[in-house]
Amino acid sequence: MTFHGNQKTVSMLTRCIDNRVLPQSVLLTGPTGVGKSTLAIHLAKYLLCKERRDGSSCGVCTSCTRISAHEHPEVAIIEPDGDITKIWQLWTRSGHPAGALDTLSYRPVLGEWRIVILTAAHTLNEESANSILKVLEEPPSYVQFILCTTSQSAVLPTIASRCFSVPVTPLPTQAIASLLTRDHNVDESLAYELARGASGCPGRAIRAIDDNDMTGLRDRADRWVAEFLAAGRQHIYIHAEVLRNIVPKSSPDANVRQLVSKGLLAISDAFGRELLRSDANNLDSLIACVELSMQAAYTVQRNGNPQIVTEALVTKLSRKYHSK
Repeated sequence: MTFHGNQKTVSMLTRCIDNRVLPQSVLLTGPTGVGKSTLAIHLAKYLLCKERRDGSSCGVCTSCTRISAHEHPEVAIIEPDGDITKIWQLWTRSGHPAGALDTLSYRPVLGEWRIVILTAAHTLNEESANSILKVLEEPPSYVQFILCTTSQSAVLPTIASRCFSVPVTPLPTQAIASLLTRDHNVDESLAYELARGASGCPGRAIRAIDDNDMTGLRDRADRWVAEFLAAGRQHIYIHAEVLRNIVPKSSPDANVRQLVSKGLLAISDAFGRELLRSDANNLDSLIACVELSMQAAYTVQRNGNPQIVTEALVTKLSRKYHSK
């Protein structure tokens, strides 16, 4: 397994592991989506992999595959419960599942380490943060802590002072675009577009693919705009119905208003791409179409009725474009 980006940082950390000098409490800092949790899992695999070499784990052994599946019994990956990481997630409390840290007093069986990954250490409340101070300062010899946070100042000073702080810096746009093309089968133009909007954080670009089906959404929006521009005014209400389903429902209880709003913003972008390809005769009409689509998206976001908004939108669009 290879971690992409921040190669000097990764090499430094893996060399520390190879030389058995990695501090037992590491704090990875960087903006949301930059890859801190991914790096933490990469390091966990490297620590436990029997076939590691050249700074990478093998990715296929039992330890690697179980860590990838979040099923390794000696690797605890602790994510916030809502917006807060609570004490019962760390230490057992009545009425809750077993705390992840209760087994730290037992030596590992499957490998040399017990590894604890806190994916958002800045969400520890005061009680849970104070409860780990002693174990962070004096962990058992076989325990490795890897804490992730948005910045060193976002955690309690008493936690930051007990950890070896390692910054994970944003990546260049081209590096993110290459990652999307290579690992996520995104076409080059869309990959660059997503990378440019990710502010150096590949996780943001990847979530845009996973959450919004950006490739398919862009294609559907482009197709809708092409059909709308080629059609006559008599078809506007059919176009409105299709528009409301540009973003398909992911589940029966999906937020229809949110889906329609996303679709309208995609339509606005599609009109913008059409604007770049168009001749001078259509510029004013297409600029108006972009603005009307964006206004409709914001109206739906502010609790506008999706059916009324979309039908009103296609009427206005048709007046702007088909009246000439």
